[in-house]
Amino acid sequence: MPPAGGLMVGGSRTVVAQAAREFEHLRIAARGDTLVYTAIPSGQSGSPVAGLPSLSIAIVAIAIPLASTGLQRESEAAARAGDLEAALRAARSAQNAEPWAAGPRLQQALVLESEGDLTAALAAAHGAAERESTNWRNFLVLSRIEAERGEAFAAVQDYRRARSLNPHSELFER
Repeated sequence: MPPAGGLMVGGSRTVVAQAAREFEHLRIAARGDTLVYTAIPSGQSGSPVAGLPSLSIAIVAIAIPLASTGLQRESEAAARAGDLEAALRAARSAQNAEPWAAGPRLQQALVLESEGDLTAALAAAHGAAERESTNWRNFLVLSRIEAERGEAFAAVQDYRRARSLNPHSELFER
């Protein structure tokens, strides 16, 4: 949305198989001579960054999440096409662009799981769950990988966590 009234807002979302996987709201507000950038990932509370010295920094602050989202989408497309090497490379690039985000780690977990590297997939899924503990999808993927590794107790715990975060999902009706 273009700037108006001292405020710019924007957002992004990642949709896989007709379901929103994650989303982010962005806000840049002018407070006097200071720009304040706030990113609000997947419904979590935002962390404002005040004192941006110029509009160019604000643009970079917006570009980073958008670049990461684009790389994640590139990874998803490569995985759908069966090019797991390119999918993993794009997911890792997304993580490098936005190291605090859960989405790139979850995408890496899915690609690594597809490759059969369950140890690395588990580490990536744990990283996603640690960074976004309110996203049920992180715990569902973590549970599946743990089950594939024969870690039944951990798999059940994380499945229950996923269900508690999204109790009305049809996935958990059984």
